[in-house]
Amino acid sequence: MGGAGAVRDDVLQLIDKNFAPPADEAAQRQRIVDIAEASFASWGWGSAGTVTPDGSPRIAAARGFGPGIGGARTRQGGATLAAVYAIAGAGGANCLTIGSDIEAVYQQNPSDVPGQVARRNTLNQRDIGAWCGIFATYCYRASGLIIRWDDVKRQLPQYFDTLGANAAVQKGDIGVCDPQVNHHFVVIQDAAPGNKVFSIDGNVGNPAEAIVSPWNSVISKRFYFRSTLAGKAGRFLRPKFGAMR
Repeated sequence: MGGAGAVRDDVLQLIDKNFAPPADEAAQRQRIVDIAEASFASWGWGSAGTVTPDGSPRIAAARGFGPGIGGARTRQGGATLAAVYAIAGAGGANCLTIGSDIEAVYQQNPSDVPGQVARRNTLNQRDIGAWCGIFATYCYRASGLIIRWDDVKRQLPQYFDTLGANAAVQKGDIGVCDPQVNHHFVVIQDAAPGNKVFSIDGNVGNPAEAIVSPWNSVISKRFYFRSTLAGKAGRFLRPKFGAMR
């Protein structure tokens, strides 16, 4: 019996076998975007983001589904999220269930919680942590690139050039909004300096962040103003595709 690790390795071998490097960089970038778009279509909740936990593969990582057993419930889309974690090289065993007490912490409006850092630390230490960068890594790895979440998290220079918040960006780049919070997103359209940046993000509370309850943690389409990114010391990671093959 090989277990979850063997299954993950088998999946990665299938990816590497069936997704040979494309002929040019444009095709590789489009492949990353296609995977992000397909993930949103299959595992997201549409542009309105109305989440009704139903036990389907659609991900709402802050929500549980069904009755509680031993203080925990099945996480909505937990099996799907575990696969995303595994392919990104980030584990994933804890994705399957969510503690009832942790569900309550997620539902706190971060802007109204005096200890925002303490809330974030609680979720990182006692649950699966933020998965926006893991989702971006998954889009890269599922496209056939040899890269792991730790490489993206550390923004290793052998894999990425770092661009400022107002730089021209291309589809397939990875954005980092507010490095202190470390929120990552996949750029899905080329954008000239000054133009807003369209993205697909994992681990979004809700598509409209003004809607804070319930807090869902979903895959969503968004856009970012350059002024917002600059104000939060945001940046972009420009991939060196040759180093990931």
